[in-house]
Amino acid sequence: MFRVFSTIVAAAAFVLIATGARAQDAALTCEDARCMFQQQVDAECSCSQARNHGQYVKCVGKIIRQLTSEHPEFKNCRGKLVRCAARSTCGKEGFVTCNRVVAVGTCDTTSGLCLDADIATTSCATNDDCVLATRCSTKRSAEQCEARGGIVGDSPTCCSDCLVTP
Repeated sequence: MFRVFSTIVAAAAFVLIATGARAQDAALTCEDARCMFQQQVDAECSCSQARNHGQYVKCVGKIIRQLTSEHPEFKNCRGKLVRCAARSTCGKEGFVTCNRVVAVGTCDTTSGLCLDADIATTSCATNDDCVLATRCSTKRSAEQCEARGGIVGDSPTCCSDCLVTP
């Protein structure tokens, strides 16, 4: 277990150094901690093998407590890290993640591009193509998600994906 975690920490340190950042200068966030710990959480608390949702969240909480005690710089992230597990479908048979659009921007139909700065290179035909924000939640079924205007997600969690640097 320690060997797996050491490998994750070493890989994260390598990424920081390889990108020109010095590890001691980098301000790591709770999201960075979640991504660093994710492999160990997945190994110890299998989402697909979870008997029920409560047991899955309890398992994740135990691993997060252990990892944050070994790395006290992330102690203030415990709640956020466990909430990520709570916002998953792990141990909830038939449940799906559901993404609903909650804010759209403005489409310039002349240029065919969204006018909003964050998505200015996105092509569009209508304002609905200029999605500014979505909200993720879990639903009992794909039908329930779609009936509420949502799009079924392909991940068991509403937390963002951890990007792996080659």
